[in-house]
Amino acid sequence: MQVEPGSRVRLAHLGDAQGTVRFLGSVHYAKGDDWVGVEMDDPIGKNNGSVKGQTYFSCNDKHGVFARLGSVKLDAANSSNKAKVSSSSSNNNNNNNNNNNNEDGAGSVENRSADELKRAGNERFVAKDFEGALMLYSMALEQDPRNAILCGNRAACLLELDDPENALIDAEAAIDAQPDWWKGHMRRGKALKMLDEFEEAAHSLTKAAELVSDMQQRNELLGLAKGCLQMAMQADSRQTASASSEPSWLAALPPDIAAEARSNPEFMAALMEEMQGMGMDMGMDMGMGMGMDDMSHLGDGMPPMPPGMMPGMDMGMGQGGAGIEKQRLKRPVLLVLPLHEAAKEGDTEKVLSELQDDSTGVNELDSHGRTPLAWACLGGHVDAARALIDAGAAVDPVKSNAKSTSEDLGDENEDEDDVAIPLHFAVRSGSKEMVNLLLDKGADPELQEPILGHNALHQAVKSGHADLVCALLDRFGASLGDKEDLRGISPFSLACTVKYAGDRLALLRDMHSRGASVSAGVLFAALTRVEDEGILALLQELDPAARVDANPALRTASGATLLHLAARMTPAKDAESQIKSLLQNGMKPFVNDLDSNGCSPLGVACQRKAYPGVLRILAKAGADVNAPQGASGSRPLHIVGNESNEPAWEALLALGADETATDLEGKPPKLRPNLADKCCIM
Repeated sequence: MQVEPGSRVRLAHLGDAQGTVRFLGSVHYAKGDDWVGVEMDDPIGKNNGSVKGQTYFSCNDKHGVFARLGSVKLDAANSSNKAKVSSSSSNNNNNNNNNNNNEDGAGSVENRSADELKRAGNERFVAKDFEGALMLYSMALEQDPRNAILCGNRAACLLELDDPENALIDAEAAIDAQPDWWKGHMRRGKALKMLDEFEEAAHSLTKAAELVSDMQQRNELLGLAKGCLQMAMQADSRQTASASSEPSWLAALPPDIAAEARSNPEFMAALMEEMQGMGMDMGMDMGMGMGMDDMSHLGDGMPPMPPGMMPGMDMGMGQGGAGIEKQRLKRPVLLVLPLHEAAKEGDTEKVLSELQDDSTGVNELDSHGRTPLAWACLGGHVDAARALIDAGAAVDPVKSNAKSTSEDLGDENEDEDDVAIPLHFAVRSGSKEMVNLLLDKGADPELQEPILGHNALHQAVKSGHADLVCALLDRFGASLGDKEDLRGISPFSLACTVKYAGDRLALLRDMHSRGASVSAGVLFAALTRVEDEGILALLQELDPAARVDANPALRTASGATLLHLAARMTPAKDAESQIKSLLQNGMKPFVNDLDSNGCSPLGVACQRKAYPGVLRILAKAGADVNAPQGASGSRPLHIVGNESNEPAWEALLALGADETATDLEGKPPKLRPNLADKCCIM
């Protein structure tokens, strides 16, 4: 019995949920002519029978699902016998089933455990038998329906089979089961991209980048997210340029503004940018928000993002790391809150008028996650800021009233502290009067933004405001001057590398005279600034102990020596060159020193890229290739084995690493199969 319109069917990837076939054939958004449109009995679908403007059938919202014919099975109600789908896809599945019956002598596929089925599915995936892998993952999910990895792997199959709608369902199920698994967010992003939901795809890909530990994968995900944002803006531009259609939000604007937008292309373009949450003034903020050279060589944490992906340091992303402000991506709404607009323009009279009418919105967040005070601070509007503070504006960030739980797929564990910091905005504006006003009212100068962990002094350094740098150090001294960010970089280190139009050496001298100390991080920043030898000479003038061969070795606040910092560098040739130089100039006695986390430079190198050349240089200098690392007692082989880093594994073995050496749990190291390079599944 064949599947046909009106047939009752079950969908395995939706837990054998039932529905009625309403459509058979090809779809415009994916390859193949074996698509089935199903009206589900329950609202567990993704659409109403229409996808990306094309209607294939009609049903209630959230009841429509599209799936490959091979993943749909007839319900027993269609026949007294258990009918099977008559199609090439089902024949392929039957063949795959027969093949699996003979694998490893395991007998019937149905009798195998979920873990065995997953491994068999992985093998099918690697062999590019995506239909077979899909069937095996589906059978495994029948046994373990809340398994995030199984849901994610089946989503990977569906993506390969050009079925983004169902891939999205599985990816969201994976996120629901394990919110901090980066591959769930990655596959959700890829599915959304295939569905032309570019902004939401960028959000998911950025979330994945926040969660992944490997720098190369993180950069690749950020590159994908940037591409999605560019496609989203291109799509909006095409829509704006079309005479036959205009943005839906245009009708909601006041008639005079809407008329001006229709007649003035430049004004329309500006509105479009604002609707994307990236108005012209905000775009400038973002462009100058970092103002620094490539700092990836200085320590752990997020590397500088690709151009166009770098929000200002005040625009947090929740879990730390790179990304796009979620509020703007999810709710691209034009700024129309009167109090916020008045504060943004510095219209103190209008601010007072709005506060007199209703002061309850003084701490309200707009669609950019900003309070009226944040806008006033960014513009340097001191009188407006003072009026807002007098009316009860909080000088430090406020939390959104929205609630978020681990079960909320829509927010995906969004950090409610993901908002602007008024003091950072004031520093960026360059207004010393504004900064003093906030500090006098109790603003916390050590408050860190969640992306790189910069405090107000970091912000002053990278904004190039030397007078504010000195003022902050005069007021708070070394307690602020030596405070490190999430990557172990102090404001003094940042001053050695940040793009700075003024007299850098004068700035460094002023910071040191006000209590900033020359730590290992500062010296390392100077060593890597090879084009400006004057920095190193100045540091050694300010502190004669600031030397590579200092004994005891210089350290950062996190206990890292110069060798630890060099071991974190990328690419390999830079790390190798810097480590060789340090060893030749006096660091060899410290090659096995541990940082505050209990890791040696070789251990840190293994946690990063584990370049074989770096491992060989350190080992030749006396690094212990079997030394326990960190609280877990993992050996270097454990670290690279868990990362499936075969080149590093082979290099360590050649250097004398012991395959039988155990960690504190008594487990020996194991080189995990590297499926990620081939198919990115688990």
